Amino acid sequence: GLFAACNWGISPGSPAQISGFEAFLNFDGRGSQFGDLGVTVKGEIESENSVYASMSSKNKKRLTVVMVNKLTTDQKFVLSLPSTAKLVRAYLLDPLAPGSPKSIEAYPSGTNLSIKLPATSVVTTEVLF
Repeated sequence: GLFAACNWGISPGSPAQISGFEAFLNFDGRGSQFGDLGVTVKGEIESENSVYASMSSKNKKRLTVVMVNKLTTDQKFVLSLPSTAKLVRAYLLDPLAPGSPKSIEAYPSGTNLSIKLPATSVVTTEVLF
């Protein structure tokens, strides 16, 4: 997980950096944000992926997960959820089109959620219980 981060300025010439911030601060293009309560994540392979999860103090039935595929090939992610999801929304943040997230398919099955991430991509998923 991530404890703290710093940035000394974002340039319009750095679209990947902009998309990285949008994954946490505007992942759906309508202002939705990563939650304010961190959730422990297990099972990452540091050289292949990163996963960050949070809950919202304002809505305890909302889980947000940011997944980063560091590989140059597609990668399937399977998340274990605390309970069965009622609604799942997943957004691909495209570094070539900052501010224009694309909805992608996520497949809930019981307390598991499967998502296929394209090569070198960032996807933010919102799960409502």
